This record gives sequence, structure tokens and C-alpha cells, in this order.
Amino acid sequence: MPTCQRCFETWTFKDTMKRAFVLDTRLTCPYCGGTQFISKETHRRFGMTTLFIPITLFLPLLFNISPWWVISILAVLTPIYFIAYCSLMTLSNEEKNFF
Repeated sequence: MPTCQRCFETWTFKDTMKRAFVLDTRLTCPYCGGTQFISKETHRRFGMTTLFIPITLFLPLLFNISPWWVISILAVLTPIYFIAYCSLMTLSNEEKNFF
């Protein structure tokens, strides 16, 4: 779970889920109210894993698989991805350039 870099409190999974999937790059700490940013390491770690959705969508074309298998694969992998992302996310006090 991520830890606030200002007050050093560890966020709960519920707080992380609420704050991780918003479009704003700033996250507000639920304990101190300070502004936090998702670290560059987290972006680097999970940047390539977002490619699994388009790759999975092309599986029926490449391997002659039923579309129901693709839906099943996505139904299993998507929650695993979100749980891993929230569990392994790290925070920083400064917004760093992704590149």
C-alpha cells in the first residue's frame, strides 16, 4: 500500500482505490490532506502492463479463439491488474515528468 511522503501514514486499500483512478495527477492524502503524486517508478513499472488489453483484443484474430475466451481473460486479468497497481503504488511529494 502507498505511504504518504509527508505524514508517513500508510493508505488503506479502499483509500487507494478511490484516489488512484482519477484523471487528476494530484492525490490528496486522507490523513494529512497533503498533495501527493504517483511516483515515476510506479508509472514505469505499470506502463507496459496496460498493453495487455489491446493485445488481448487481437487474440481472436491471431489464434482463432472464441470471443468469449477473450472476455473471460479480460474479466480475470483486469481485477488482478487493479489490485496489483493499488498494492504496489508508491507516492512522491513532487510531480515528476514521466519521460
